[in-house]
Amino acid sequence: MAFELKPLRYWNDALEPYIDTKTIEIHHWAHHKTYLDKFNAAISGSEYETWQLEKILANLELLPESIRTIVKNNWWGYYNHNIYFDWFIPWGSQLPLELWELFDKYFDSFEKFKEDFTNVAINTFGSWRACLARRWKDLVIYSLFNQETALMKWDVPLIMLDVWEHAYYLKHQNKRPAHIWDFFNIVDWNRVLDLYKDYRPL
Repeated sequence: MAFELKPLRYWNDALEPYIDTKTIEIHHWAHHKTYLDKFNAAISGSEYETWQLEKILANLELLPESIRTIVKNNWWGYYNHNIYFDWFIPWGSQLPLELWELFDKYFDSFEKFKEDFTNVAINTFGSWRACLARRWKDLVIYSLFNQETALMKWDVPLIMLDVWEHAYYLKHQNKRPAHIWDFFNIVDWNRVLDLYKDYRPL
């Protein structure tokens, strides 16, 4: 049975003015869906249709060589976009005290975390994402290139900012810092904390 596109938790226009409706329509319902369609076509009729998402990512070497690259690129793209879209909430949420304390512990403050995360998001070149992840109990920030995922590092991805130009070019053109500022206004920090405390596969 084919995998299905995970629906958004909000209406297409719910993230205005931070992410415009047209970008959501193109990014989620076209770009994101294309990853899934190509993946489904590659595994159609095989046993891999019954595997969980994380199992496929962790066992790519077991897949036939003829479909391995297609599966890797498109399944990772689908997985990363699930995280990206799932951690937004209209107008954002208040930062829970427990998460505030974690940012104080690992980055000295929430503002310092935002500064470090922003620097990663601005300064890495190419097709990639900025990621906040849980490594054991620690919090770490790093770049993920192309279709890499935090699971490759045995980390739990908490938030990922998509800085490929298709994520913001309709609204901001080449002004990536404006896209990053918008991002911090719509993160669901309660969901981030829940994932840090009790990870469940997406």
